[in-house]
Amino acid sequence: MPEKVVIIGSGPAAWTAAIYAARANLGPLVYEGAVTNENREKGTLPLGQLALTTEVENYPGTPAGDTREYLRSALPPDRQPFWVQTNLPQPSHGLNGPELMDLMRQQSLNFGTRIITDDIVRVDFNKHPFALNALEGQTVETLSVIIATGARANYLGLASEDRFKNLGVSACAVCDGALPRFRNKPLVAIGGGDSAVEESTYLTQFASVVHLVHRRDQLRAS
Repeated sequence: MPEKVVIIGSGPAAWTAAIYAARANLGPLVYEGAVTNENREKGTLPLGQLALTTEVENYPGTPAGDTREYLRSALPPDRQPFWVQTNLPQPSHGLNGPELMDLMRQQSLNFGTRIITDDIVRVDFNKHPFALNALEGQTVETLSVIIATGARANYLGLASEDRFKNLGVSACAVCDGALPRFRNKPLVAIGGGDSAVEESTYLTQFASVVHLVHRRDQLRAS
């Protein structure tokens, strides 16, 4: 029997879709992505971009507070953050990105979502039911597909970027520009398109000066 719905992805959109589909008794199957070195290098491991950030301040419902007991009671032991498992001090004033994503994942599981930790590498939408092929060789047929693979930041590919992510290197000015580590400091934005110019303009509210570095003799931004 084909699946009723398969969801590809594991960010907020994917888990929201899974929660709604599960509550509607559709028995969703989620392919959350594979844990591979390639995905690690590209920043596309399961749980999406939020899993790569620290404290979440701009998502509704995540106020500052003591989250230890909530995380301990809401998540199974193997999914609890390391500081809960090892009884270390809470690292921030509220929820961190990976914790928020694990809570979304667990909420979908609570309603009966099934999860496979693998990548979908090929799809055939020319026939129905649709056929999906996974990285590890599994083939699944489904009546409907929700593609919620999200996006990823377009980094330069420097070795130092990984070392300084969340320590001075950011891919989101709106998310991070107001943080103390950036405020009243000289900042550099790299790129010449609309996103780069918009991010640079936003950063002028906080930086002492913003340098826009681009590779052409004129900006591509509109």
